[in-house]
Amino acid sequence: MLGLKIRKEEGEKTRKILLQNGILDKSYKIKNLGDYLVFPILKKTEGEIVETEFEKLKEREKFEFKFDLIGDIAIVENYDSSILRRKNVRSVYKKETNVDGTYRTRKYVYLAGTKNTETIHREYGCRYMLDIEKVYFNPRLATERHRISKKVKAGERVLDMFAGVGPFSILIAKKKKVEVHSIDINPDAFRYLKKNIEINKVKNVFPYLGDCKDVVKKLPEFDRIIMNLPKNSLEFLDAALSKIKKKGIIHLYSIKPEEEIKFNMEYVQQVKSYSPRVFVWRYDIKP
Repeated sequence: MLGLKIRKEEGEKTRKILLQNGILDKSYKIKNLGDYLVFPILKKTEGEIVETEFEKLKEREKFEFKFDLIGDIAIVENYDSSILRRKNVRSVYKKETNVDGTYRTRKYVYLAGTKNTETIHREYGCRYMLDIEKVYFNPRLATERHRISKKVKAGERVLDMFAGVGPFSILIAKKKKVEVHSIDINPDAFRYLKKNIEINKVKNVFPYLGDCKDVVKKLPEFDRIIMNLPKNSLEFLDAALSKIKKKGIIHLYSIKPEEEIKFNMEYVQQVKSYSPRVFVWRYDIKP
């Protein structure tokens, strides 16, 4: 069988990206090799591919693949009490509504464990305090956030137009010698953003509360702009274009197909599934 061999610290992030792209074979157990894990995969992908044997999963064990972990809160599709035996799970919730409204929030149903929707999520050496019912946060974008942070060059001025609690902004600011300006319209997200700047001890993130169309008018031009608002990002593209430098780049996330993005695109990548048969794409746009 085909396997993808990765370092153990990248395990959870890799599992999620394999799942969302339909590559992980959920019928078999992940193999533990000390400092490494080997994932059973259905087809070849990027990374170290090996030929090996995997142990078949029992039906009950397949449940383990049906949850997201935000900090110590498990967001499940199907509840099983065994999930609370995991040392990194304190609370269990289930989504009650879809992400909705200007503030991009959703409601959850409490199922088990400690009844508390606030947590601290750890990702690529950063910590993010957040409340799952008051702010938008998607742990499945960890790999994408890391991918963008590696593209940023020292000395850049970066704009994060829909910053939330700061996962793009803070990771970039912590890894690179840059200036990051971060905007969000949600007062709770803005409060957590400021708190996370303190927690991560970054001095080069400048937070703003408000509608980005209004806020950007007061800001300088940028080398790089991040627009992570898949449903509505195109509505704000003119504001981004008004502030991007001549040789700058805009990372626009959208569920719109490529033919509807009528700009000079340097690169297009499928990031994750949004809903059945609908995907989030990243369009790297040059002015």
